Amino acid sequence: MLREPDIYRQQESAEPAGGLLEAVDAAIAGATSLQHLCDTVCEAIYQAGGLLASTLLAFPPMATWGVFQATSGVSAAALADVRVSTDESHAEGRGLAALAFRSGTTCVSNNYCEDARTQPWHEIAWKIGIKACAALPIKVDGKACAVLVVCSSQPHAFASADIGVLERAAQKLSGALSRLDADSETVAARRDIEQELHESEMRFRALTDLSSDWYWEQDAQFRYTRMESRHQNDDSTQASFLGKRPWESDLEIQAEGGWAEHQAALAAEESFRDVVMYRLLAGQKPYYISVSGAPIFDASGAMVGYRGVSREITEQRIAEQRIRHLATHDSLTDLPNREMFSQLLQSTLVLGQRCNYKFALLFLDLDRFKFINDSLGHGAGDKLLLETALRLKRAMRDNDEIARLGGDEFVVLVREVESIEQVRAIAAGLLDTVGQSLMLEGQECNVTASIGIAMYPAHGEDEQTLMKHADMAMYQAKSGGKNDFRFYSGEIESRFHERLLLESNLRHALANKEMEVYYQPKMSLSDGRINGMEALLRWDNPVLGSIDPVEFIPIAEETGLIVSIGKWVLHTACAQNVEWQRRGFAPLRMAVNLSVRQFGDEHLLRDIAAVLAETGMQPGLLELEITEGTVINDPDRVLILLTAIKKMGVRLAIDDFGTGYSSLGQLRNFPLDTLKVDRSFIADLPDSEGARAIAEATIAMGKAMKLTVVAEGVETVAQADFLRLHHCDDMQGYLFSKALAAEDVTALLQRHAGIP
Repeated sequence: MLREPDIYRQQESAEPAGGLLEAVDAAIAGATSLQHLCDTVCEAIYQAGGLLASTLLAFPPMATWGVFQATSGVSAAALADVRVSTDESHAEGRGLAALAFRSGTTCVSNNYCEDARTQPWHEIAWKIGIKACAALPIKVDGKACAVLVVCSSQPHAFASADIGVLERAAQKLSGALSRLDADSETVAARRDIEQELHESEMRFRALTDLSSDWYWEQDAQFRYTRMESRHQNDDSTQASFLGKRPWESDLEIQAEGGWAEHQAALAAEESFRDVVMYRLLAGQKPYYISVSGAPIFDASGAMVGYRGVSREITEQRIAEQRIRHLATHDSLTDLPNREMFSQLLQSTLVLGQRCNYKFALLFLDLDRFKFINDSLGHGAGDKLLLETALRLKRAMRDNDEIARLGGDEFVVLVREVESIEQVRAIAAGLLDTVGQSLMLEGQECNVTASIGIAMYPAHGEDEQTLMKHADMAMYQAKSGGKNDFRFYSGEIESRFHERLLLESNLRHALANKEMEVYYQPKMSLSDGRINGMEALLRWDNPVLGSIDPVEFIPIAEETGLIVSIGKWVLHTACAQNVEWQRRGFAPLRMAVNLSVRQFGDEHLLRDIAAVLAETGMQPGLLELEITEGTVINDPDRVLILLTAIKKMGVRLAIDDFGTGYSSLGQLRNFPLDTLKVDRSFIADLPDSEGARAIAEATIAMGKAMKLTVVAEGVETVAQADFLRLHHCDDMQGYLFSKALAAEDVTALLQRHAGIP
């Protein structure tokens, strides 16, 4: 730090000019070395001239910044922040000393702190007390090599006569330096050395021009004194660093201890390698450099500065950051991935254990995502996942976290939970957000989700337990009808294990011959004859007993087992129908249900053709039943597939009509043969006026479209009479017959045919 001006002020004397020159002569005569000469001459001029300060500023060959060779009247510490450049493009290169050095003539300022040329040093001048200043070039062989700078505490101190005396003193010093130089080496030898130095400098510049690196030097106070590269014309870069320490620039450092750690290494005179520093350029564009350096020591072993190189590593650094980001984030949605979420959850668990902190874990899975992905394509599936991620992020609070675990599974960490009701509201809000319609491949779609919730610490105190319990609760929400949320409970875990047991046994059911196809007869309402069968699957496990299709069919759908099971059912039903014909019974239509998963299977057409060929089944006797939802979710693909099935000669039926919110107007574009009215519209006949109106309209429209109309779930004579009256074609239900095993159907057919 600079001290106050009065500490540096000297009492000026009125000693005559001749005394100053005599003092200089005496100093020169007694000099024993170059440094001694500089020191004694500066001191003589300072004392004899009655000045505030006298300094000698040397400019080494090819150097950009001057070096204080000797000082009198002011300490070296006071000059620590004074920088003088030879480059006039810098503000520090346009002052008196720089001008005197470049021009080889004396430069004077008798009102120093008002002079624009000296602006970079006004603050220091005020502190020291400088009011006037003169700079006189010191020349060797006619070329300036240093500048004598003298300062006065009085304004207008340097009149022409005074300057003349000072110039004669400068000439005496120049002559002494020349003689001292000649005594140590010949002029030719010195020129050879200078030439060698010049050539070395040129080689260095050539190397830096070929490299993208910057070469730099610092002084003992770690200020940049030199910066060279092929970008040497980039004055703005040099101007932002020269004369400054690294931490005084706009650079930031990437080190655990920050600038303090780097400063400590410099103070300890340590070398350093690949220290990363960065700054932001215009437009907030990042700029990274890798900096390496080593200390410079003089002949006495004293550290006089640092030198080193820096190179730009922006692209490399951005690539590394991108790699680290990809390692912890999902590439599609940019949400944290499973690994990153695990870290977030672990840190939240630590907080919960220390501070009795409660939070909730929400496990979210999209309903029917595989159907959309398979039917509309992976592009549509990716768009759905991305839109879901965006919606979830918008719906979450700032301090909550959301991640994508994979596929259509998302998990939400709800921090700072105050009550169960708060979590209920958040879960309900997420369901509403996800359930809003969106366009996929030109079609409006409504996708729902199922959410399972585990609370900390009530439902688990570690990551594995919380994730498992939230997952169990999510599956319970799915099995309960989807588009809902469930909190974990012991009962849910029990049901979950039951489901796992069911799924495990289901995988082996076909191989163990535990499954059987039952057949429910269809009866013509016009003449009472049996004209068809519907194939229905039954499962009887030796341990679990008879299992309702309502329980195992959804599991078969979710696991994909329905494809192999469905193919087996189709083959069995067709083979049985052929067997009945072989035994002499009248040809019957055999209806077989196709699930959504089967309908999306790429091998469906091939499998149908193979079954017909293997069993010898007439295509016209096979009727494949699909649901409304299958048709209306992807009409373009469905039309292509149904048309291909019709070309095979196979009949097509819409099952459970009325439950999928479609209209007959939507269905008329498809090559359908049969319309099956859902049992829910039959149950209240004929007493309910509303049921009568719906049934009448549906039958009439089906007949108008030349479809065979079949009523499901007919259980009373009154229902049958109403349907017959309104020209419904066929019925099936407990009124006529429940689903029967194949041998029981054979007996039923014999009775109806009058065969004993």
